[in-house]
Amino acid sequence: MPNMKQYTERDYIDEKLLMAVDKAAEILAEHISEWSDTIDAYWLLRRHEDEVGIPVTYDIVEQAVEKVRKTLESTDHSVSQVKV
Repeated sequence: MPNMKQYTERDYIDEKLLMAVDKAAEILAEHISEWSDTIDAYWLLRRHEDEVGIPVTYDIVEQAVEKVRKTLESTDHSVSQVKV
């Protein structure tokens, strides 16, 4: 069983932070023709930081790019139909 972090009421948990990768992946999927690598994705997400909800870090971008690529690889849908 994986070691899952248990949060207590004393821990500060921000929903925007927890959802940042998912939101970033959503934005990347919507703008799939505007980026081809992680650097392009980073600058695209920087332009859309207000939609992500938090300042975009390179770690968030890497995770979002990986999520989009896995989604594209695992589906036979066209890019416009991809949901992450």
